[in-house]
Amino acid sequence: MLRRVFESMLLDYLNNTPLAKFHPLQAGFRSGYSTLTHIIISRDLFYLDDNLLIPSALLFADDIQLLPKDYNDAARKVHTVENWCKNNKMTINIKKSAYIGPSG
Repeated sequence: MLRRVFESMLLDYLNNTPLAKFHPLQAGFRSGYSTLTHIIISRDLFYLDDNLLIPSALLFADDIQLLPKDYNDAARKVHTVENWCKNNKMTINIKKSAYIGPSG
């Protein structure tokens, strides 16, 4: 009960504070939005290959790992993610990005 009162007060404060600028698709602590909303919005990143039912990326919270078959496929997936970010007004933090390389 106390948690709900606190969440309601904090949400009201955040929504009425000019410094709290949420992205329109911000999931989590917003009225009417949940992590499920974020999952549905991000679903188009999960299947990057012509809507095949084979996942081409692993997603967790705000992390993504692309699963390319080869160099050209990797370049295509990176380009797709860049376009998705641009369309959704998001940026990739290059300092936190890395190439891991093939497994095995």
